[in-house]
Amino acid sequence: MKICYLLQGRDDPETALQYALALGKEDYVVVTLNDEKWRNEAYFVLVKNKNILLSTSTPFAQEGDLSSARCWLYQMKDALEKFDFDLCVNLTEKTLPMTQRADWMEMLQKEAISNAIRFDRDNLNDKAYDATMRRFFFSTNANKFAISEVTRKRARRTADLFYALGLRRKLKDTLYEGEPWFVFDKHTAMNFSENLAYASENFVMAWYPERTVFQTMWKKFLNHKQVENRNFIAEGERMDGKYFKKFETLPPRKEIAAILNRFQPLYTAPYEFIAEDVVEEDKRSMLAKTLDQYKNKKK
Repeated sequence: MKICYLLQGRDDPETALQYALALGKEDYVVVTLNDEKWRNEAYFVLVKNKNILLSTSTPFAQEGDLSSARCWLYQMKDALEKFDFDLCVNLTEKTLPMTQRADWMEMLQKEAISNAIRFDRDNLNDKAYDATMRRFFFSTNANKFAISEVTRKRARRTADLFYALGLRRKLKDTLYEGEPWFVFDKHTAMNFSENLAYASENFVMAWYPERTVFQTMWKKFLNHKQVENRNFIAEGERMDGKYFKKFETLPPRKEIAAILNRFQPLYTAPYEFIAEDVVEEDKRSMLAKTLDQYKNKKK
């Protein structure tokens, strides 16, 4: 079985690059990096790696914005063009593995997982969710939206105002919400990539589209197929049945390297990633350096 990981490097591109290298030892990876400088660096690191594709289809992805969901959809499209895989799994650099790859793969094969995504509610039966999804949120594409509660509160207040004035989203389909993590087989990825425009046409300026786009697209386009109503990524302390964990704040680099090595023993972190001693450049003038050397010799 071959997995293609759809990895988004949002806030820590260096960790995302090392994560991609670990995942790519035995599986495929489509990785997107938000940082342009790191995209250029990653190109030279990955150019000869046949298992990893550095995607530039979407240059930016952040939590709470449609760009996050669209990025995973475009990564599916890139994966289908580049790799022959059985399953695709979406991750970010903050969703790190909490087990060994062998255990993860054994579970997927033993339980014959082909499609898995979590459904929590829909707008027909949850009026609060319905009201939220009928609002327009005008600041979701701001860089601060994902990290600033002040920005999110401002977006909610503005959305409430326009909602009260009658500016509301017209919903064409029943909307479904759940956790933003999935395992899809190749045929599902093909269906979603073919219907990629649906996300852009229906979820621009929506509230956290990555929690709604995939669930709704599944119900609309693939409801005839069997799907496991589950999620393998923990958000919080409970790890029952979970194989990855989302960190709000990433642990130190040495700990990340140990996590990646435990998951994939073939991976070894480079010194630059885990080095504790940072050598600072001596920016003093040549005259000052010479005088200091002369003083040291006289001691």
